[in-house]
Amino acid sequence: MDYPFEHPDFQGRSLALRTSGFFSAERLVVDGAEVAGAKGKFSLHDNQGHPRELKLKVSFLDPIPKVVIDDTTIALVPSLSWYEYAWIGLPIILVFSGGVLGALFGMAAGYTGTRIFRSDRGFGAKYLLSGLVSLGAVVCFVASVTAVQLLIAWNTDPSSKKALDEVARVSNKDLPMMIDDQTELVKLEGLEGVLVYHYRLTKVLPGKISDEILLQRVRPAIAANACAHDESRERFLDNGVAIRHAYSDAQGGAIVAFDISADDCPSAISPSSG
Repeated sequence: MDYPFEHPDFQGRSLALRTSGFFSAERLVVDGAEVAGAKGKFSLHDNQGHPRELKLKVSFLDPIPKVVIDDTTIALVPSLSWYEYAWIGLPIILVFSGGVLGALFGMAAGYTGTRIFRSDRGFGAKYLLSGLVSLGAVVCFVASVTAVQLLIAWNTDPSSKKALDEVARVSNKDLPMMIDDQTELVKLEGLEGVLVYHYRLTKVLPGKISDEILLQRVRPAIAANACAHDESRERFLDNGVAIRHAYSDAQGGAIVAFDISADDCPSAISPSSG
């Protein structure tokens, strides 16, 4: 699209700026002929035959630059209003909250929105189309983030410390918490191949229970529960992750710790044929 402009030193001549496309730069059009530029600068002769340099002054997000000749700045179109910039700039929020992907989609949507507002479309069409672009940017951002997370999950060893650290990090947001009247689940910890559950027996004073007795009391039930629980077995045990249960007394002194692994779970037995 061509944007004509005037300057006293070029009276009687046709001057226009031909805006850039996705694969072409801005071009200066003088008396119907294109003048190639370099890095936003153009060289031409005024009516007196003197060489002059024309520069383009780019504004944030606005695809229509201003023309600068010496100390004179020429606006090719009126500046966008603050509320137009506010509407166009909604997807820019992704730049500050969405990391690299957010910046990619936010800047692209913002730039596309300004091009829509600089087009010759009607008032309502400009707001509708730019709004759809902003919505599309958010949808594409969410879809891309989800795809990246799934890709990372598919390529992460579930028994690695990194994967188990993430499990612990998410679970620890809701901890500590009481799981019965005397057992507090304090935190989870991810190790290489081991997910550790740290418990505190709130009513057991130091030396009041031996590790052998506690082991006999709790291990069989915990093992049976882990093996019967589909998520624990499929997500952890069957992927080579041992689940460690570490118990401490009311003052935090260690009592006993034991691991539950896939070896503790009985294999499925097929019914015998008659």
